Amino acid sequence: MASIKGRFIVIYMVIMTVLLAFFNVSIINLVERSLVNRRVNELRVEVETAAATIAPEFALYDAQDIYDYICLVSENNNARILVADANGIVQADAFSQVNATKLWFTEVEDVLSGSEFSYGFHEHVIEGKDGEQSQWLIYCVAPMIYDGSRIGVVLYSQSVQDVVDMLALISKNMRINSIGVGILVILMSFFVASYTLNPVEELTDSIEAMSLERVVHPVAIEAGGHSEIARLAAAFNGMTRKMEATDRARNEFVSNASHELKTPLTSMKVLTQSLLQSEHFDEELTREFLGDIDHEIDRLTLLVSDLLLLTRIDKQDSTVTFEQVNLGDVMERALRNLVPLAKTKDIIMEADINAECVVSGDDMRLFQMVTNLTDNAIKYTPEGGTVHVYLDMQDDEAILRVKDSGIGIPADALEHIFDRFYRVDRARARDAGGNGLGLSIVYQIIQMHQGTIDVQSVENAGTTFTVRLPLAITEQVQQQEAQE
Repeated sequence: MASIKGRFIVIYMVIMTVLLAFFNVSIINLVERSLVNRRVNELRVEVETAAATIAPEFALYDAQDIYDYICLVSENNNARILVADANGIVQADAFSQVNATKLWFTEVEDVLSGSEFSYGFHEHVIEGKDGEQSQWLIYCVAPMIYDGSRIGVVLYSQSVQDVVDMLALISKNMRINSIGVGILVILMSFFVASYTLNPVEELTDSIEAMSLERVVHPVAIEAGGHSEIARLAAAFNGMTRKMEATDRARNEFVSNASHELKTPLTSMKVLTQSLLQSEHFDEELTREFLGDIDHEIDRLTLLVSDLLLLTRIDKQDSTVTFEQVNLGDVMERALRNLVPLAKTKDIIMEADINAECVVSGDDMRLFQMVTNLTDNAIKYTPEGGTVHVYLDMQDDEAILRVKDSGIGIPADALEHIFDRFYRVDRARARDAGGNGLGLSIVYQIIQMHQGTIDVQSVENAGTTFTVRLPLAITEQVQQQEAQE
């Protein structure tokens, strides 16, 4: 199987098969050792008792008593006893079949060589009604010792077919149980693989759909718990939502930008066609139309400049190099440029600036931010109003505040004023020369400098913008901290 689910199932089955085989072999070996050791210990007592009993009589060559004894013990224990001399020659056999025959069994040679006890298993084939049948026997051998001398051995043989049959039955049952467990493992592996990897398949299908359709759609991938799959699903869901929002914002931005660019171009087209279609040259009308075209060109130039500025800010957000900037100097330069505009509307400019306020940032961007905020306040403040600009330090922040006595902003529009191309009153904003990008530029610059901006406004009473920027750690401050 090439899929992840197929590989997961195969790996799971292989692991479980190996574990089951190891478990079965371990259990069978454990049972086998237990049964064999118990039988060996029992027979060792029997053969050592027989060897101790037979040794004195064997030393006195009492063959009849030895034969009678081994026949009695063999009959009572369903066994067979052979007595051999020090050369391994059988001197007595309870079955009277191998008398005077040399025993070549390893167990006999071990004991004759000096071992105290030896045993082994031998398969015997016997003729039965149903043909040849095999039977397993155990040979236990113990030495006959008399007056400290090893005078012979006693071989005690008994059937262990019952043990072999029991082990075969256990092995058979284990195999049957293993087959059942194996089937259960297969079913469980399919279930576990499906439960675990379904989110991955959904994720793959969603990504393929997104790549084919080239459109971002929200996808809900369910995966419970706190596993890696759940985290992956949560991350993907968050990414799709963010991509959808970005896609929607991009489409809206393109639509708004197209509209804003189209409006002055349409106006210039209409004015130009009017001039071209005029049969009589009217110098005054021509000058008026050309002035309108010049005004539309200025609007178009300002719009393109603001769009380029936003693009540069977006690209430089993570690459711009900051330096220590005296925000008071920046504000004074911006206000000097805006005073003439305020005078044309008889607006009173008030400034309260702390000249020691130093921040870490980009001088040009901060100048643009102050200019846009103050220019906005002047544009939307009626003639004879006031604009107050304030700058001071509080804790580790620079507080910049621009307050006007202008027309104010409706409460339902406050959360949108930093959106690109958003304008509360489009007709009035266009008359004032606004294109809906000024506050977006301000917001981007403040974000770039890790600052915040807050706005409070009351309709027909005025608006206050409050900007907070982190103060820079100057050399003087570092020296003071070192002294403390």
